[in-house]
Amino acid sequence: MSNPFSLGSDATFGDGYPPESDDSPQSVGPPLSLLALALFELFVVMIAFPIASTAAHWLGYFVGSVLVAITIYAYRTIDRTRRRSGLYGTPGGIRWIPKASLIAGVALAAGHAFYLAISRRLA
Repeated sequence: MSNPFSLGSDATFGDGYPPESDDSPQSVGPPLSLLALALFELFVVMIAFPIASTAAHWLGYFVGSVLVAITIYAYRTIDRTRRRSGLYGTPGGIRWIPKASLIAGVALAAGHAFYLAISRRLA
């Protein structure tokens, strides 16, 4: 019979997991790497504006309209799955970033599309 008050290898804490166990539940949060990728994509879209070539505007249009939307969709899908867990915790102040990133991506893509339309008309 083992002593429940000993701190041997079979000791557990109030959560039922041993203190050195890798199986203890960890808190989960939003996929911040996808959010960082979306912000990097927005940076690429903004950098494409000063470059006055048609290829740069096509790149900005594609990244802003397609890649940012796909990245934010993947972020929201994974985040929704993680929210169902009882261990979910989110850092304060980032709930608005995905929506703002999506809106900024579409707006910047519209700017690139406008430039492409004007350059085609003037050519």
